[in-house]
Amino acid sequence: MDNDGRGGGDCCRLFLAAQLGHALISRPLGAAVFWPASGLAVGFLIISGRRAYPALVIGVVIGTLAADLLSDRSLLTATFKGLCNAGEAVLAAWLLERWFGRPFTMSDLRAVAGLLTAAGLATAASTTGAAATLTLLHSTAP
Repeated sequence: MDNDGRGGGDCCRLFLAAQLGHALISRPLGAAVFWPASGLAVGFLIISGRRAYPALVIGVVIGTLAADLLSDRSLLTATFKGLCNAGEAVLAAWLLERWFGRPFTMSDLRAVAGLLTAAGLATAASTTGAAATLTLLHSTAP
């Protein structure tokens, strides 16, 4: 969130991170090998807590939507991918809060292992949804 509490800068940061993710797309597969926007979103949620979930979900969807529409994605595909990306961030942050409470700190090896586990589970869920979306709905936008 910005200092004024509106969160406008977060959407821009997520959009730029999504643009970076598009630059990392593997051409034969058409899939990103690394998606920095998800890491930023999880970090925002870990710091901000549950009160930031609605604003972050909206920001992630808008940032992904804008980046995907500038790419070759259709509106429907971009929207579903945005929801997958937002779900990934919310799932990872929720798992960390459930397992370790608030505030989450990487103070020991158990917490680091938990972060890696939460990231892996959230990424697997998001990737499954995004792969289904691209397989079922993707058509090159005009």
